[in-house]
Amino acid sequence: MVSNIFIIHESGLCLFSRDYEQNTQKVDLISGLLSAFSSFARVLIGEDVNEIRLEQHRILYEVTDTLILALITPEIRISKKKLSSAMKKIIHSFLHQYHDYLKEELFEPQLFRDFTSTVDQILTTRGVIKKTNLSKSSKESKQSTILLEEYLS
Repeated sequence: MVSNIFIIHESGLCLFSRDYEQNTQKVDLISGLLSAFSSFARVLIGEDVNEIRLEQHRILYEVTDTLILALITPEIRISKKKLSSAMKKIIHSFLHQYHDYLKEELFEPQLFRDFTSTVDQILTTRGVIKKTNLSKSSKESKQSTILLEEYLS
């Protein structure tokens, strides 16, 4: 199972996030940290971060020239190859679907909100998540979006 997915601009701004466990409150804080790890590795070491392993989780990265896709999973047993394949498809789809926004440097996260169904479809098709996990997550995600919009108004 996947816990979270973040698509982060090189500036550190989170353009898209998907929380499958409904436990992430601070998207900007987490995406900033994930971006900082990637920048640190590129600038000081000259390499891209591929994976960060914790005791019970791992964070996988897919990095392009301007975007970072980070996927957090508690399941060490899901093959890295399967996850990497899904991540490449997700980042490719994002770049294709939002090419014009990215070219024009329109980085408002609400512009990318409808990418959720694409991510879910890719992860389901690739066998990374099960459809049964989506119904609860989608309901809670909609409720969280409504609460966030009410808070911001």
